[in-house]
Amino acid sequence: MQILIVFIIFLLLLGFLEFRKKTALEGFLVADRKASAFEIAFSIVATCVGGAATIGVVSNMQKYGFAAVWWLLSGAIGLMILAIFIAKILRASKALTFAQIAEIFIDKRARLVSAVIICVAWCAILAAQFSASARILSTFDLNFNSSLLIGGVVIIVYTILGGQRAVIRSDVYQYAIVIAAFLAVLL
Repeated sequence: MQILIVFIIFLLLLGFLEFRKKTALEGFLVADRKASAFEIAFSIVATCVGGAATIGVVSNMQKYGFAAVWWLLSGAIGLMILAIFIAKILRASKALTFAQIAEIFIDKRARLVSAVIICVAWCAILAAQFSASARILSTFDLNFNSSLLIGGVVIIVYTILGGQRAVIRSDVYQYAIVIAAFLAVLL
């Protein structure tokens, strides 16, 4: 439990420290475009192979077998294609959101449609992240609803405080922990 409390304090402190650095909307939304390719890659992998995806894939593998892995693998392949062929073009557009990218490369109607799709998708993604954090917290003798509230509040507060820079930094640290734990299990 102490490790978990230290980690929650770490996330909130990280959010607060990044809040103090924030200069403008660009800093909040795209980390002032200063994140390295390494940090962005770690953040994307942490997001895609984080608690929600991992728990979801494991649970679906019990039901559907190995075919459930293709959801995660197809996402990984798509992200590699994005990184290799499209990321530089998107960065050069100077857009701050995916909806702006849709407007730049398609038109204003595409911006509206993509904004709606993104909002719905992020509701599902956040629900999965909150649920995964609640499952982790509930292993420490907390009931699921309390765990859900604590996990949700921590995620929301540190994200509101620190923006994308705090998310990227915490993803790097969190995924480094996942890699270390994986290596420890292998050894």
